[in-house]
Amino acid sequence: MIRPVTSAGPAKSLLDLPARGFEFWEAGQSLGAVQYYAGGALGLNKNVVYLRRDLDPQMKLLLASAMTAIMEYKDEALFED
Repeated sequence: MIRPVTSAGPAKSLLDLPARGFEFWEAGQSLGAVQYYAGGALGLNKNVVYLRRDLDPQMKLLLASAMTAIMEYKDEALFED
């Protein structure tokens, strides 16, 4: 399962933009997450990937492929007219 995640909480100012991403789950456990937008000052530090260290190499490759596709899609959406 893929769930959208955000760091949204009570806004401290008008410039307080939450980070956004997706978290990957299987059998009630988080496998990893991808952050495609960091919010804050100019949205720096975007495109961050987190993977559990104890995953087998094939699962890491599968998740990395899916996360890369998400990052590419989100980057393209930012530059569309």
